[in-house]
Amino acid sequence: AAAAPTPQPPVQEILIVEDNPTNRIVLREMLRHLGQTVVEASNGSEAVELARHRRFDLIFMDVSMPGIDGVTASRQIRAGGQSAQARIVAQTAHGLPEDLERFRRGGLTEILQKPVTIAQLVPYLTAQTPEPAGDDRAMPADFDLVVVGELRALLPAAQMRQLLDGILAEGDGFIAALEAGESSPALADRAHRLRGAASIAGAAGLAALLEKVESELQEKGVVPSLVEWREIWGKAREVLPLRLLPEGENMTKA
Repeated sequence: AAAAPTPQPPVQEILIVEDNPTNRIVLREMLRHLGQTVVEASNGSEAVELARHRRFDLIFMDVSMPGIDGVTASRQIRAGGQSAQARIVAQTAHGLPEDLERFRRGGLTEILQKPVTIAQLVPYLTAQTPEPAGDDRAMPADFDLVVVGELRALLPAAQMRQLLDGILAEGDGFIAALEAGESSPALADRAHRLRGAASIAGAAGLAALLEKVESELQEKGVVPSLVEWREIWGKAREVLPLRLLPEGENMTKA
């Protein structure tokens, strides 16, 4: 189905900073759909270098990145260069008041909560201040049908297959790491990456489970049950192609 008509905001120079290639593809295509000029950076240091030499109106900054994280990169961008005055928006699955305060100290003034929809993006492309997400995101359904519908409308079949393959690879890697007995920090990093991929694909139920796993690994070192996660991931592997791929495509082995 075709995407619903969306009011076109003014064209701006936008920098996407995101280490997950799948997330970059989705956000890039949404912004291009809205008529924006988009440049991409895959890590914090690349973003700082680009922002120093090019003037961006708006920067969407992933907070959790290896090496230079989003908050550190934002501080460095604010320190000087062509984009020191850019509007920098934190991309994160977390939107707690203490998070926002930490982001503000680093030069990020707003939060864009994942998963992202076109409707959520529009206010950031204007002078509006978006309303904070409501409690409905705290208790997500299995799939966010708005997110899935927009992805299927915006991305060609080949990119949807690429998105799906990326999620399946992350999930298989997470299960393999559990089987191998990787350390809690390594597992937390894998859970974070898989959660981000699931979230961007609209798999809200899976993302919520992984958020809990990530938190317990980081805060308590509690390793999730391999038996339980083999079952969870087995079901997810069956359902994800049915949700993401066009009819007929999902019968192909993922």
